[in-house]
Amino acid sequence: FPVTINFTNVPTTDNRVHNFTLILYQGATAYYPSAVQIDGSAQTILWFEGNTPVPVANKTDVVSFSLIRVASAWRVLGSFGTHG
Repeated sequence: FPVTINFTNVPTTDNRVHNFTLILYQGATAYYPSAVQIDGSAQTILWFEGNTPVPVANKTDVVSFSLIRVASAWRVLGSFGTHG
């Protein structure tokens, strides 16, 4: 089930990286972040190796994001893994 993650109050200083990790303890319905916003502004997620996540019910999914600020613009790198 896709959800949108909105990161707020992220500093906008250029040439900085901000890392976030989401640990999703999945139940019968599995969720994954299909979209990212920074302060309400939509961003493109560049998934590791171009693989869009496939969440797994009743497992633990870990999603990591690196928000990179360069030249007054964001680049969002994402990676996803299932444990258990």
